[in-house]
Amino acid sequence: MTERIGVLCSPLNTTTNVSASSINPNFPIDNMLDEHPKMLFKSNSTSDLTVTATMIAGSECLFIFNTNATSINITSLDFANGEWFAGNEWFAGNEWFAKFPLEIPSEIFESGENNTMGITFNAIESNKSVELVFSNVDHDVINIGILWSGSIEWTNNYMYGMAESQVDYSILKPLSNGATYYKKRDVVRSFSGTVLESPEVMDKMLLDVSRKYGLKSMPWIISDLNDDNRWKIFGRLNEPISTTYNDCKHNELNINIIEVL
Repeated sequence: MTERIGVLCSPLNTTTNVSASSINPNFPIDNMLDEHPKMLFKSNSTSDLTVTATMIAGSECLFIFNTNATSINITSLDFANGEWFAGNEWFAGNEWFAKFPLEIPSEIFESGENNTMGITFNAIESNKSVELVFSNVDHDVINIGILWSGSIEWTNNYMYGMAESQVDYSILKPLSNGATYYKKRDVVRSFSGTVLESPEVMDKMLLDVSRKYGLKSMPWIISDLNDDNRWKIFGRLNEPISTTYNDCKHNELNINIIEVL
């Protein structure tokens, strides 16, 4: 397997043995292993931060969400050449991506709108360690919302007609004088559409994702049939996946995903 294009999710974070070169005890390492991007891990200095983590056998992705880093160098500690193949993708923000060569390089991450990073790769056959060096151009203390690795489930692209909308959690209450009370809160993105898939993949998405994990938050990579339209979010199903049975070879999966900040 090389490049993965479609609707992709990683239900479980199986990252282990995480350590950091500097730790603020009020914002511990456990904070980057939970499912709340705003519950931050923070360094205790303004220097570059080095994070080392182990990805267990079977892992196929590595994600970082909600970091204030302006660049990240990722290096391999014990990957052998050929275990990550050309065609694997390095995503930054929503607009830019590049391809890996055969060996693991030091690759630069440029912060996007949501300060996120994600790579997919062939499933590793044994536990492997990676080292990530986080930098901030203004020498701010580095923070990280989520560090996530694990296996993935994926389907074909959304068909044409995929919808993106926004959900506003702000508070708006009418007052007795005709004015309103307004409290600004987060606005998140929502993606919905239909995927055409085989019965085998349909069963995996229905049983191994929707029914097994319900509305659990997890990383998603979303793309439609336009090659340039790709999004990478931490989110959850907004409702259980549903299906339409077309024929013995093709079924329509209706997948609605909402962002978690």
